[in-house]
Amino acid sequence: MLKARVIRPSKSAWSAPVIMIPKKDGTKRMCIDYRKLNAVTKQVNWPLPVINDIFDRLSGSKWFSALDLKSGYWQVKMSPDSIEKASFSTPDGHYEFLRLPFGLKNAPADFSRIMHQVLGNLNFVEIYLDDITVHSKTFDEHLSHLEIVFKKLREADLKINAEKCTWCAQSLKVLGQIVSKNDISMDPAKIEVKV
Repeated sequence: MLKARVIRPSKSAWSAPVIMIPKKDGTKRMCIDYRKLNAVTKQVNWPLPVINDIFDRLSGSKWFSALDLKSGYWQVKMSPDSIEKASFSTPDGHYEFLRLPFGLKNAPADFSRIMHQVLGNLNFVEIYLDDITVHSKTFDEHLSHLEIVFKKLREADLKINAEKCTWCAQSLKVLGQIVSKNDISMDPAKIEVKV
């Protein structure tokens, strides 16, 4: 994180504890416990889209792509007055975030607001937190829509993680549902039959 300039050494009087959480693959994820900071942070509200409205706008589309931003939150710069407050300590030293970390009370709202500033005016893009879905009626239109999205992301200096994206699919998992040209249905993996 130091090399990527996500964090820097800090002299801040603030300090949140670090917790190491095991991941499914056996590695550990560093999490910072911002509960005390969050308790004194003024809530910033940003409305989440209504999921049924997203599905209504997706209906009629035949081509879908799901975009994943590379380390999405870390692409958002911290406001200068918040940097010292998001500091944390490890056995290696005291650090502060230059980029938006997970765990801050307003991180989802800030991230959503920025994504809507960048892509929200495009009627062929659906944004729900960090889920970005591009949808189109024809394949050629879809390629054109993707070009527009790439241009907007490039202008905002946001980078995608191409390996985690789904490109030009005729069905796609969106917010726990399977969306296709014909319908929107439950993800079969989520349906359990009890005898």
